[in-house]
Amino acid sequence: MLIAFRSKADADVLMLWGPAQEVLNALGRLPAPEGIFLPEHIGAALQALELALQQPPIEADAGTDSQDDDTLVTLRRRAWPVKSQLERALAMKVPVLWGPA
Repeated sequence: MLIAFRSKADADVLMLWGPAQEVLNALGRLPAPEGIFLPEHIGAALQALELALQQPPIEADAGTDSQDDDTLVTLRRRAWPVKSQLERALAMKVPVLWGPA
């Protein structure tokens, strides 16, 4: 499932459901197919994300032989577009909604 993060403050951010769940968890939200960040809650969500980004990345299982290790996408990279959107929404005092694209 494709998820869209939408706000009047910025362009839509599209993400597959799996990575969207990871980003929502880092933002302190329970992953749900639809939801909203109200302007008064965006600051706390950004703080939760900063704490999550300070944690060391989870290493891939040492027992697996993956040739694609250099293509792994970190949480920092996955979350960057949503973080940017949330920061702009906070500045404009508008919500960010997410749901199926």
